[in-house]
Amino acid sequence: MEDARSHYIYSGYQLHFERDERPMSFFGGVTSYWPDGRDVTAETSFDLGSLTKVICTTSVVARLVERGSI
Repeated sequence: MEDARSHYIYSGYQLHFERDERPMSFFGGVTSYWPDGRDVTAETSFDLGSLTKVICTTSVVARLVERGSI
């Protein structure tokens, strides 16, 4: 995550999952490359609107591949 951030793939990240029923969280970077960007913490909220395009597009493409359409 830090390597991608250091190469300007994204300004900050927040990842949370559970493994063996134990929660694990990783976060780092800043909320924006602009001077007013704040440090990302476990409590930082991100706009999900920017994710909906990726999630929907990926789901549709996966279904088309599964059907053999593409």
